[in-house]
Amino acid sequence: LGETVEEAALRFRNVVSRAAARDPWLLEKPPVVEQEGPAWSSASIEKDHSLPLSLSHSALHVFGRAAQIGAVAYGSSMGQWIHLAQTPACIYGPGDGAYRRTDDEHVSEEETRRVALVLLRTSTILLSHKEFAWETKPTPSSTSSSSTSSSSTSSSGSNPSSDSALSVPQNKGFLTSLWDDILTI
Repeated sequence: LGETVEEAALRFRNVVSRAAARDPWLLEKPPVVEQEGPAWSSASIEKDHSLPLSLSHSALHVFGRAAQIGAVAYGSSMGQWIHLAQTPACIYGPGDGAYRRTDDEHVSEEETRRVALVLLRTSTILLSHKEFAWETKPTPSSTSSSSTSSSSTSSSGSNPSSDSALSVPQNKGFLTSLWDDILTI
């Protein structure tokens, strides 16, 4: 954990080289290490970060049990999100991990629907947090008389002009409505 794909590959090659150096036959025919297929970097997120906490809380609400927060020993694109995109990430989805990547891997339609509800609820929670929210910042043009034009207004009654960013509180009505619509499916 905490090493790049290149660092892990070099460490693996060094281990193989040291092992081969102790074997007379391998000394004459040294092994060649080649990497095939995708390489996934290791990644982690703090257990107390709002993403896993919100995900676990949402799972508790939808499934009646919190999502398990822990480590896994298989590759995923989580590292690319964290390292390349500088975006917090978690691995979460339907199905029993014991069957993951096996011939008998399967998930139920109901569990998939409920996981979608967990993800929607998590998104709603995160978008409501101040650290993730966009703030509407009035600009000189939005505080002038032009801000009272007949352009559309949000449910909070403010006027989001093209000179200001859309704030999450203005969209809470939409998220709540979407959540209610999903629950009726």
